[in-house]
Amino acid sequence: MAVSDFETPKLWRHDLDHRWPERLEMKAVVKRLLVEHNVSVSNPVMLELGIGDGELLTELLKLIPHAQLAAMDVSQTLLDYCKEIVVEEGSASDRAIFIKQDLSQSWSSGHEGTFSSVYSLQSIHDFGGRDALVSTYTNIASVLKPGGMLINADFVVPLPHDTQAEPRRFPVADHLQILRDCGFEQAKVIRQEGLLGCMMATKPALASAF
Repeated sequence: MAVSDFETPKLWRHDLDHRWPERLEMKAVVKRLLVEHNVSVSNPVMLELGIGDGELLTELLKLIPHAQLAAMDVSQTLLDYCKEIVVEEGSASDRAIFIKQDLSQSWSSGHEGTFSSVYSLQSIHDFGGRDALVSTYTNIASVLKPGGMLINADFVVPLPHDTQAEPRRFPVADHLQILRDCGFEQAKVIRQEGLLGCMMATKPALASAF
């Protein structure tokens, strides 16, 4: 079901958590990895791809009080909703920016080498098929700082309505191979639970590797 089927994005997120309870474990893993990586980074700047209802972003603003966070999403409605949530919760709205962007297109221009971490929860499969996944990982490699970290928690098992002609959900092995092909180091799966897996990789410390 789409977010438009619900009264608020928060209710949509609750429905997703109910249908895929493994999301709760994935969210915990994503938050832990991001805190561990960024807590000792000077002036960390993090990017979320696909904002959802802003749950992760608002929690990370509190968990990493010296970090700046950016969110990209194609939906201006979701971006506006999340911006209001950040302001209402007092989650340091001056440290959050919201960028309207079609993530199925090339989006790295102007953001090269900007972010210490890029993360996404159950969103990248919506950008398209294998070509879109390759493009997304390539864009992420471009916008990460040397030594920066990528975390993608997403479907790694096809759903019944998926077709072989246009697959959008790929096994962990495919993700890891594409990450390595895009130049990432230490590509590995951190956790797999139910239909979801959490993949992590780092950009080489030497920017010349790209």
